[in-house]
Amino acid sequence: MGLSFLQMACQKFQYGRNASIMQAFLFLYQYEGLRGKCQETDYNMGRSYHQIGLVNFASHYYHKVLNYPMVEENNNEKFWDKNNLHREAAFNLSLIYRASGNNQVARDLLQKYCTL
Repeated sequence: MGLSFLQMACQKFQYGRNASIMQAFLFLYQYEGLRGKCQETDYNMGRSYHQIGLVNFASHYYHKVLNYPMVEENNNEKFWDKNNLHREAAFNLSLIYRASGNNQVARDLLQKYCTL
């Protein structure tokens, strides 16, 4: 629901853009409260802020995703490989750094998290 409002707010000729953004984040924070603090919710919040151009908030949430451990405690690697969001967060964060002109940090993130 929140992503739908966010998508509507990003349309070119949207009347009531601010209200749509507020409604979107109301739903997103409710989702975060119901789902709990985890890598998934932090990534989704970061992606939402990134979509509307609030990159300072987006980078905060992307850094939170990168601070989660790389391996799950119970060593269920098959599950963790599919649901690990380090690569996605690092890539999106590298886009933010590249847009701000900090190409070295963007390259370091990609080398650390996105190379095999």
